[in-house]
Amino acid sequence: MTSTPQPSGAASATSGTSEGPAEIFAFNEAKLVSGLGWAAAAALLLGFAVGNISIRVHPIETVAFMVALVCFLATPGVVRLTGKVPYGAMLLLFGAMGPIFVPAWFQDGIRSPYLLWFVVIPMLAPLYLGIRFSLVAMSIGLVGFSVLYLRSLDIADSAMGTPVPAFFYVFNLALASIFGALVGIATRRSNIRIRRDLDSLEEDLRGKAAALEESSVRRKAILDSSRVAIVSCDERGAVTGFNPAAVAIFGYSRDEAMGRPVKDLIVSESLREKHEAGFARYLETGRGVILGRALPLVGCCADGTEIPVEVMVQKIDLPGAPQFTAFIRDLRSQRQSEALLRQREQQLQKARRLEDVGRLAGGVAHDFNNLLTIITGYSETIADSAAADSTIREDALEISNAAERASAITNQLLAFSRAQVLELGAVDLSRTLRDFESTLRAITPPGLDFRVSLESARWQVRADVGQFERLVMNLVLNACDALETGGRLDLSLSYVDEPRRVAQLVLRDEGAGMDAETLSHAFEPFFTTKDVGKGTGLGLATVYGIVQQFEGTIQIESEAGQGTSVSVQLPEFVSAAPGDAAIVRPEGGPARTIVVVDDDPQVCAVVAARLRLDAYRVLEATDGEEALRILEREGSEVDLVISDLIMPIKSGSELVAEIAAQHPRVKFILMSGYLSSEAAGVETGDQQTVFLRKPVRMEELSETVRGVLAGAD
Repeated sequence: MTSTPQPSGAASATSGTSEGPAEIFAFNEAKLVSGLGWAAAAALLLGFAVGNISIRVHPIETVAFMVALVCFLATPGVVRLTGKVPYGAMLLLFGAMGPIFVPAWFQDGIRSPYLLWFVVIPMLAPLYLGIRFSLVAMSIGLVGFSVLYLRSLDIADSAMGTPVPAFFYVFNLALASIFGALVGIATRRSNIRIRRDLDSLEEDLRGKAAALEESSVRRKAILDSSRVAIVSCDERGAVTGFNPAAVAIFGYSRDEAMGRPVKDLIVSESLREKHEAGFARYLETGRGVILGRALPLVGCCADGTEIPVEVMVQKIDLPGAPQFTAFIRDLRSQRQSEALLRQREQQLQKARRLEDVGRLAGGVAHDFNNLLTIITGYSETIADSAAADSTIREDALEISNAAERASAITNQLLAFSRAQVLELGAVDLSRTLRDFESTLRAITPPGLDFRVSLESARWQVRADVGQFERLVMNLVLNACDALETGGRLDLSLSYVDEPRRVAQLVLRDEGAGMDAETLSHAFEPFFTTKDVGKGTGLGLATVYGIVQQFEGTIQIESEAGQGTSVSVQLPEFVSAAPGDAAIVRPEGGPARTIVVVDDDPQVCAVVAARLRLDAYRVLEATDGEEALRILEREGSEVDLVISDLIMPIKSGSELVAEIAAQHPRVKFILMSGYLSSEAAGVETGDQQTVFLRKPVRMEELSETVRGVLAGAD
């Protein structure tokens, strides 16, 4: 099956696309030539019928009319089949020659009115068929005029008395034909220029349309990609624009929003009256209070939820009725961030406050331990000097026991201030708690529903077993105090590996709980809600300090009347940290010369007195510089230096380093009531320093000294 070629005009007419100037002209050429073919055929039939009635038609004229009729009828088909307008036009011109020149030959000759067509055809041809076609038509006309003129001359010669046609008649026909051709050619050239201008204009318009479309697409893409809600409205307050960000923020689809009043769509109910009043005032006076200003307001979502937003309204400068666009930013995430920031600031302030309190507590514990060392030293010395059954000995032992109980309180302060010496290592918390469960059940009241849930250990944590047990016991005792009338207490241990691997200990009780004010002071030492004499307020403070030394975190969630939940997270043990070595305490051996260094003269005196009772030669110094001068004077006579760790002029660790460099055989004992874990691993060459924590029992001091000096032999 073959396709039939279509003229350019026909193709344009049936394509359904918009037509430019060139397509319009092509359409007219094809239609014009085809129409002329049909019109010429109809006119020829009418003329032939009239001619047969009024005059005698020559057989040659009949043949010419028939040939012309076929050409005229075939013209539309040729144009349609070939798609070439000039082919149809040439056929139309060829067919027109017979009906024009043949009747003139047999009837009126040069005076035939049919000859006027060859004046009109050269004029019209250039408009649609081109200059060549016009010149061909003009040439055919001139030749035809000449032949008919000569024919008229022959007839005049053969018929005497017949007037000879004037030459000017032929001449005028020729001039008219030439002039028509020239006019047609000029018109054609003008038409070509017009076409070019129209094509240029069309191209320019298409370019502008494309640029406008691209600009519109770009504008739409910008509006669609904006994270700020953009809502436009007209002078009635009806929505005319609603971008995707507005859809996401307020929950309306674009179709739902378009045309609806803004006040009923996104304005909070509490602000609608003000919105209407302000809108009406602007339309009346042209003054807007909120135009161009970013204002924090309250918006309303599709589900009725009110949300914080920032709104800036701008008037669109366009002719006609006023148009407005509102740029709306959702402030929910910002408010959440601000709330989180405030929470973090409060936590930081609380941590700093606890840090300050911890330093104060550590300082108090240090000074108190020095006093307890003096009390313990003298009470033990008195007890040792008194008779075994004397009242003085009993009183001295009571004093010593009281000092020991006071030492337990200082240890709690040291735990809070993270200043006590710990033996940190890898600990299996699951096994530790299983072994410790019986002790916990023993300290809980009989009527308490105490439940323990322990997950098998998936990894170990870095902790001190004794301090961890102390941590758990303090938490359980606190919970028991909250459950005075009985209730349920849950202790659980689980292992969590997101975002880091930790062991999570959670203790939940159904007690009275705490209000926000009480909760904010929960970790502060000496803060308690119990009656006077029923608590020291150091339980949670001690827990806090232990957790911090384990590099863990602790959180408390509680509400008045809703119970309390304490969560402790301890990180996985990775490798042994430096300074966690166990304290070495050698045993046995004779004593020689000992230098005692302490910035508290009373501590220095009581330690020296005890050592002298043990038959050691004791030299006393109240600071590090004085101790160095003694070492410089005594030289190799000194076997042992007992020094306080924290001193104002030269610390104990600095003193150890300087003496060890000059006297490598000297052994060291450091004492402190305020000792950091970093100091617990101080080493001097191949000498390892022994530590004693204040308050020091004199018996323990004597045993330690004997062990150190025995190891030096």
